[in-house]
Amino acid sequence: MPEANIVCAICRRKFLKTSNNQKCCKACKKEFNKKYRREYHKREYIILREKKRRKTKDYKLKKSKNNKRYCLKNQKKLKQYFKIYYQENKEKIYLRVKKWVLDNPEKARISGRNRSNRRRAVKIKAIGSHTEQEWQQKKKDYNYSCAYCGIQEKDLKKKYKLKYQQILHKDHFFPLTKNGTDYIDNIRPACVSCNTGKNNKIF
Repeated sequence: MPEANIVCAICRRKFLKTSNNQKCCKACKKEFNKKYRREYHKREYIILREKKRRKTKDYKLKKSKNNKRYCLKNQKKLKQYFKIYYQENKEKIYLRVKKWVLDNPEKARISGRNRSNRRRAVKIKAIGSHTEQEWQQKKKDYNYSCAYCGIQEKDLKKKYKLKYQQILHKDHFFPLTKNGTDYIDNIRPACVSCNTGKNNKIF
């Protein structure tokens, strides 16, 4: 039998208790559940809105700028941190990189070639730099063909057997050895034959 004269924990009015763990009357419980659901959905909406905002270009651009600013301010600190992290996780990093190279052979080849070109530019103390996106745009501007002989990149695959010969190379119009810059304005797409034939001459 339900107990009578139980005091509600919220409104302090007496009500009939219908279950053992009941502490408030039906009206208060209904209002509480309604309020809780409303607040729960409000929280969920805010979380969802924040997730959507983080996907926008403006947010990503702002975050990228903040990250760059932080990296420039804390270069020594970050260098020391990554040095220690590498020493502690050398084997783990090696396996991760090896797996990525096996899964993405074409990207790994491009990355290695870019790293090699950048290392060479730094060694010569050349001014400037360029991104992979800028290089792809430059090739598009030249219709994916050599700036000197006009052969297209797709035709290089028929002409040559080796993979490094089947792609357009970055040729510095004013050579790095003759005070040329590493900016994209100084770079022309060239086939392997024209690039090696030009060497460090200025056309």
